[in-house]
Amino acid sequence: MAGVRVVTDSGADLPPDIQQAHRIQVVPLTISFGDKEFRDGVDLTPGQFYRKLREEPVMPRTTQPSPADFEKTYRPLLEAGYEIVSVHLSSQLSGTLQSASLAAQNLGGSIYVVDSRSASLGIGVLALEAARWAEQGRPAREIAQDLQAARERLTIFFSVDTLEYLQRNGRIGKA
Repeated sequence: MAGVRVVTDSGADLPPDIQQAHRIQVVPLTISFGDKEFRDGVDLTPGQFYRKLREEPVMPRTTQPSPADFEKTYRPLLEAGYEIVSVHLSSQLSGTLQSASLAAQNLGGSIYVVDSRSASLGIGVLALEAARWAEQGRPAREIAQDLQAARERLTIFFSVDTLEYLQRNGRIGKA
């Protein structure tokens, strides 16, 4: 075996320099503003996203990557002899985990798909920890098991500058 590689989705919000330094592969979600689609982090940077959020009259929608998108990432890693730990956006928030799991089933091999039960840097912290463990030479099965334990200890707090966007996309009422 060549070792372990970590895959996550763009919902992890990992900066490109961290992705590169730890060889973390990122499968982008699709962000749509009206009829225009962008691959998160590829065709649309965070700065561009927030600019569009202020300027566009429609709220953005996100679409999970397809199983084929994950297969395109997994296949070359498996062919190179890597085991894969794939850490993703909470299954309660998105179908991304399901797409990753279907791709893993289709390809076979040593792919361990982990539900982060989180979003944003909650996913990113787990993916980064998995990459660090992989760099230490730990096996994928052990990394996946330890990630499941780590996510139980993970607590994320966030605040927003305005409730406007939560209200506009239906997450909260007008009260």
